Amino acid sequence: MKKKGDHGVWFAIAFLAVAGVMLVLTALSGEKQAFSNEKEQTEISFSWWGNDNRHKYTMEGIENFEQKNPDINVKEIFGVWNGYSKRQQMAIASRTNADVMQINYAWISQYSPDGTGFYDLNQLSDILHLNEYTKEDLAYGKVGQYQNAVPIAYNVSTCLYNKDIYDSFSGELPFTKSHAYPQTWDDLFAAAKVMSRKDIYPLSAVKKHMWMMLLAWYEQKAGHPAFSEDGTCSIDESGMEAILTFYKSLIDEKVCPPVDQADTSFSSQNAAGILCWISDTDRYGEALMDGGVHVEIGPLYTDGASYSGWYMKPATMYAISRTTRHPQEAARLLDFLVQDKDMVLLQRTEKGVPINQKAYFTLSRNGKLSGITEDAQKEFVDERDHRKMLATMPVMIENDDVIDAFKKVSDKYIYGQETLENCAAEFMEAVSQAQTNQEG
Repeated sequence: MKKKGDHGVWFAIAFLAVAGVMLVLTALSGEKQAFSNEKEQTEISFSWWGNDNRHKYTMEGIENFEQKNPDINVKEIFGVWNGYSKRQQMAIASRTNADVMQINYAWISQYSPDGTGFYDLNQLSDILHLNEYTKEDLAYGKVGQYQNAVPIAYNVSTCLYNKDIYDSFSGELPFTKSHAYPQTWDDLFAAAKVMSRKDIYPLSAVKKHMWMMLLAWYEQKAGHPAFSEDGTCSIDESGMEAILTFYKSLIDEKVCPPVDQADTSFSSQNAAGILCWISDTDRYGEALMDGGVHVEIGPLYTDGASYSGWYMKPATMYAISRTTRHPQEAARLLDFLVQDKDMVLLQRTEKGVPINQKAYFTLSRNGKLSGITEDAQKEFVDERDHRKMLATMPVMIENDDVIDAFKKVSDKYIYGQETLENCAAEFMEAVSQAQTNQEG
């Protein structure tokens, strides 16, 4: 027989049992919901190259993007430029490339000659604000009817100088009566004659910029471009012999250090100048300026020739993979990268002065358009529409195989390992092969 009050005990036991079951079900429901949320999050990838500073602010920007877009997770793929192009080539060939890619201007013609190598951004116009670019800006990333990419900034080879070093030689340099820095090829050699007494070079340049400087010299002498837009090369073996001979004179007469020493020569103040992209002026100049050195922009070299030989191009571009499974999410990331206020203020002018109008005015309103990058921009770029007044660079000038061939044969010639004639012939064969590869 149940004692009085037993029904209360049994009620309590039953209540606890039901409550326990409910807690278990609630926990399972929560786990299921968490699993469901995880399943709903879309992962996309983003690849870029650069130095540690670029990696740091880009990763910070991606974290900001993920907070604003909790349904998207971004996988980061990054590295330094050295070898990046070759890895990208393999990734595109194997269809393992990132959903959103920082690309080089030359890759448009290399990977998308008919416009179908990258995703058509016109199909994502409901997300991307393409109206923040002029038609001329967008043309750099357009092939036929397909919008393959958007440019980030414009780049021009820029002469960056250590003003303090040049000032210390001003009384001895013949051209300083009219200008502070070399303006002609003869000025460079005159500066070397004086500065070499103290083991200082007037200028340094890494292999790509050395190659482009030599082409500028050649084109000014020849009066026509070395490469046409379709990649045809007008340099013959005798022309290449002239280029290699001039290059050797730059090294022999201490105008420039070997290209492998260019980066360290300027930073260590063993070279009084460096030829670099507009987008690299902060990287090369800020460290010296932080140490109290005065750094300035100087003019590009010419002997008054009618043909400049110097070019502009988009610094870098953003594209979306044609094989992406998540084009909408990729477009949201790309749009964030080029014009989100937080991202723009993180990046500032590290990639150059932005072409995107909204990004440009964000920096302007926040007082971030200043310093040597902006000085270089004003020197070479139209302030109103941000377009360069120089001709657009033919993509073969930046072809990796062509530049590598130049470095290989020039080293052989400069260090006496091969004759001038054989080096010129070897280079022309390499250019022919590069043209064949690009057409293929």
